[in-house]
Amino acid sequence: MRKENPFYFVYRATIAIFTMLAVATGVDGQSYSVVVKAVDRDDRPVRLEKLTVQNLSKQWMDTIVNPDSAIIFTNTTGIEELDVDDVAIVNPMPNPFHGITQVCVRHVVSGSLKLVITDMRGRVVMTHALECMHSGDYLFRVSLEETGVHVLTVRQKGKKHSVKLLNTGKGNGNSILHLGMKSDGDTPRNVKSASRSSIVRPIDATDRIRYIGYFTHNGELVESLPVTQILTANYPVMLHFITTQTGTPCDGIPTVMDVDGNVYNTVQVGDQCWMRENMRVTHFANGDTIPMKSDAYGWWYYRYPPNGDTANVSMFGYLYDWNAALYNFSGSNPCQGVCPTGWHVPTYDELNTMLNFVKSKNWFWCDNNGLFYAKALADSVGWAESSQECAPGASTGPYNMSGFSARPAGMFNASNTYASFGSSAFFWSSTKVPSQYPYQSSHSAYYRRIDNIPIVSNPVGGSGESCAHSVRCLRD
Repeated sequence: MRKENPFYFVYRATIAIFTMLAVATGVDGQSYSVVVKAVDRDDRPVRLEKLTVQNLSKQWMDTIVNPDSAIIFTNTTGIEELDVDDVAIVNPMPNPFHGITQVCVRHVVSGSLKLVITDMRGRVVMTHALECMHSGDYLFRVSLEETGVHVLTVRQKGKKHSVKLLNTGKGNGNSILHLGMKSDGDTPRNVKSASRSSIVRPIDATDRIRYIGYFTHNGELVESLPVTQILTANYPVMLHFITTQTGTPCDGIPTVMDVDGNVYNTVQVGDQCWMRENMRVTHFANGDTIPMKSDAYGWWYYRYPPNGDTANVSMFGYLYDWNAALYNFSGSNPCQGVCPTGWHVPTYDELNTMLNFVKSKNWFWCDNNGLFYAKALADSVGWAESSQECAPGASTGPYNMSGFSARPAGMFNASNTYASFGSSAFFWSSTKVPSQYPYQSSHSAYYRRIDNIPIVSNPVGGSGESCAHSVRCLRD
């Protein structure tokens, strides 16, 4: 029986929090900036959904939804604490954004309203003043020319609120445009939990601050272990979560569409973003049809239905000969081939990186054996039944812990026959086998395979380019 690794359900992530003193003067009091970094057990960045901040010295707690890379603490000297009905910025959409975003300023009252955007060095990028005739929520469009982190601050009647904006593109100049008013019922009322980058509370440089991070894993909000440090400490703080992102959809890219309109799920495996399914596209990116061969042997840009039956395509994808898989291959990588734009056929090294990552993590091992990790790569469907408990076709034990979801589409070989359907998954790489003869091009390419056995074999040599294998695409 498989021995469950005691650490399989004990996952961790780390938030490295560095603090640096920010110069601030005037009635706003002293300000401090805390830089936040989150990574999971596999050292992949984590996008926090929520961060709770507790000042143990001053006995207050605050929560920031969707925090970004830096949190600004400002002492409340000379400023009333933000109340639920004070002016506030709620949910810039989108954020991060590519040049242009939209913000909603809530709880505006009649009178003068001022918006100021500064860069992270405190330099004013632009200001906008508006004389508000009515109370309510006001919408604005913000355009920024410079990429990077900016701070948008709104002020009215002695109250202020700030939010951090992350710009990744070039907008139409620097501008703030008033779009009109927004109905109150369309925006959440809980301002204290609104997305923002600033905390305006009583604060001193030597206060002890407690941090707890949160993000959602498999539909459940996961809480880190707490870490406490002095506000102005400059060393990293490690927070441990009970999850890893490997096996989950790629951050911000849960699906991808090919030129035919087929939609594929994605999966994060270590630092790589993979498609979770085999390609089943019937056209190249330029619109040309990929001819299908179902019987006779051919040599040139063909796709084949697994085991010669088109009914298998929906579950297993097509098999492609190497010329079709690497369409328009120039000899340099990455090569898009049959993959959607922004994706490519993996090199041999990239395939090995994925397999070696799974092999290196003991929570993917079956029966606590470091050689038995094929089942962690294999989907639970399509495999012929196996009596080996650690083989993909075994009827017991966990499948597909990596999320890679390999399905055994088999291959079409140079003998003009289909082989290994239900027992093996073959994946092309874009790396050609070096020719053994001077001045003669090689007609073989490297591939990797997953068989219905516990061990993932490493083929010696390559496969002829006229053979047809599955294609898994990797994010550029």
